[in-house]
Amino acid sequence: MIKALLQKPFINKRLLALTLLFAALTALEGVVTPYALGGVTDAITHRSMSGVIRAALIGAIGLIVIRVAFFLMTYFMAKLRQAATTTLRQQLLEAGLARTARTESATLLAKMFGDVKQIEQSAVIGLVYMLYSLLLATAATLYIFSINWQVATLFILFPFLSLTIPLLTKKPVKRASQLWSTRNASYTTAVTEAFQARRLILVYGRQPYFLARSRQVLDAEQTASVRISVMQAVITFFSATLELIGMYLPFVVGAVFVLRGQLTVGALLSVFLASDRIVSPVASSINYYGQLVAAQPLIDEIATLTAPAATEPALQAVGAGPVVALQNVRYQPADRAILTGVNLAIQPHTRTLVVGNSGAGKSTLIDLMVGLANPAAGTVAVAAASVPAYLAQIAYVAQAPRVFSESLAFNLTLGENADEPALLAALRQAGLAELATAAQLHERLGEGGRQLSGGELKKLDIARALLHQRALTIIDEGLSGLDAKSAASVSAVIRQLPGTIIEVEHRVPLAAMADYDQILVVADGHVTALAPDQTAAAVATGLFI
Repeated sequence: MIKALLQKPFINKRLLALTLLFAALTALEGVVTPYALGGVTDAITHRSMSGVIRAALIGAIGLIVIRVAFFLMTYFMAKLRQAATTTLRQQLLEAGLARTARTESATLLAKMFGDVKQIEQSAVIGLVYMLYSLLLATAATLYIFSINWQVATLFILFPFLSLTIPLLTKKPVKRASQLWSTRNASYTTAVTEAFQARRLILVYGRQPYFLARSRQVLDAEQTASVRISVMQAVITFFSATLELIGMYLPFVVGAVFVLRGQLTVGALLSVFLASDRIVSPVASSINYYGQLVAAQPLIDEIATLTAPAATEPALQAVGAGPVVALQNVRYQPADRAILTGVNLAIQPHTRTLVVGNSGAGKSTLIDLMVGLANPAAGTVAVAAASVPAYLAQIAYVAQAPRVFSESLAFNLTLGENADEPALLAALRQAGLAELATAAQLHERLGEGGRQLSGGELKKLDIARALLHQRALTIIDEGLSGLDAKSAASVSAVIRQLPGTIIEVEHRVPLAAMADYDQILVVADGHVTALAPDQTAAAVATGLFI
């Protein structure tokens, strides 16, 4: 699993290598401190001032190097974490903004601000600290074995005995926890039902029974809780006892080696101190590995969400002809076909109305035209030299216009360069003369900024379309949610838009049919084209008022 994790694109190999380089130097703390204290002890035993100074100096220099290495390890680990978070969040953002995005934005946001943080802590930081712990344990092990392998073996093996208690008691503790969980759920249900049925219980005079019944369930829950506490106390007792035995017994054996002249007092002290850098780091590395395992499903989910789309927009550039034409198109994302047998053509410099009930497939039809959805069958042909050239000629006025918490100018240009006169002209043309000033252009909108009315938001979207001068403008329910005055004002602006216009509406006045060259009625998975003079057929749809 670690090998697979290292191959993930969010793991920066260079930063990881630098982090581990300084982690290896930091891990020498498990050698330097025991060596220095052991050397000082032996020098004191031999009454050697030079030996004390030498050992203390070596220890001081070593600790300074280790502190510097620790700082650099922390620095590069922070950069590694930053690189991982940036890469993962950028991948999710790219997946959400892809033309063929397959995942809801709410899911991607949850991943970006929840799962990515968990991966950062459990996978990235966990990986570094797991490897650091192993380096620390390895350095200390090699050091004490170089002093005396028999005593070193005792100092390593005995402390590990205390770690076996949690492993041996894992299943009983799990069963006890499950029992408590079940009884706690039963008590919660009993109390909740009693409160909910309070009036019923009081009317029938069953209060004493339900009190006794709840008390019986509560006693069972508390008994299970006490059982867990007792088990934990027993485990703690035996673990602590074995830990003390594991600490003192090897030390006593080491003292015997000292008395026999096979080991110096300083060497025994060094082994004792260094052995503490073995058991705890190994236990920590196991915990960190568990975090890596826990983070793996999150990593896999994000990898699935950010995998490249199997297909690009299935548009076919045919050069000349209708702006966009659908031939025998069927759209079926799952088991049910949303649209089927769709044949239509949008001619240049015409106004087309797409009308239908909610959920009929109007938005899906538009998505097919602009490459946001791919048909299961049929073709979508566009009049352009290439698909990107066609997509670059589309403007969009949304049903619920989006406003960024940036300046008015940014909301018009979406980050593109544009001259201030052009921005002011677009605002005036869209009926927003009151906003067409240099000062207003730099005023923030959205959160903490100027609040626009519904009609102003629609006009802002139209001003954006006017500014970008696209050949095809799609207006998604441009009049919905507006009062009569605002709707009339916005409608007048829409009629001034140049080029090819496609309007999507839920319902429209019958008299408005004359404003369009073609009406597309979406109903029951089919698209029917009507001419402006087919009023009787339009009335029969129930979509014209």
